[in-house]
Amino acid sequence: MSVSCSIYRSNRITPLYTLLHFSCLLLADGLKTEVDRYWASSDTPDLQFKPEVERFGRFLKSRIVTGAITNPFLDEVLDYELAVNALQFISRQKILAQIQSATSRPESGPLQLNPLIRVVRFRHEPFALLKYLEEEQLPPGEVPGGEFFIVLDAAEEQIELKQLDTRLGGVLLRIQEDGACHQHFPEVMELARVGLVVPVFSD
Repeated sequence: MSVSCSIYRSNRITPLYTLLHFSCLLLADGLKTEVDRYWASSDTPDLQFKPEVERFGRFLKSRIVTGAITNPFLDEVLDYELAVNALQFISRQKILAQIQSATSRPESGPLQLNPLIRVVRFRHEPFALLKYLEEEQLPPGEVPGGEFFIVLDAAEEQIELKQLDTRLGGVLLRIQEDGACHQHFPEVMELARVGLVVPVFSD
């Protein structure tokens, strides 16, 4: 019975640790406690990786909001990893065709975030922070702070990371959060020219 239980727990935690690896590294010794709390709070386990990872991500976000988790880097790293996972599970070729069709029409209507990108706001210099985690190291407290916007672009096979200036990054984040933009002010059109926002189209 104990062997079966261990295998079950291993099977459940593997996708979480694999797809939210940097977040799990930041939780360090607290990972087991948070995973146990998550499992105790969830009804039925989801054997599909994507919804299970999203649910665990929402659980961790709620713990951050309430102050139960105080790691200074976790919130932004979790947003980053959830964005990466969202892009990895999309139908890239289908979306590329939809974008091509939508952008061939006049841009008089509402605009939306390009479905092949995500924007993440960091409060610490993102490339320095991610480099520590890529090397399996916990970042030190002196990672430079500020406001940084990173665009994750899945137009090609490999997801590319690009940094936007604060002005455009803030606008793009608002469009991502609102779902659509109906006002074509200059910053929005600048984002449209480089393909970061596109005309709204139905799936």
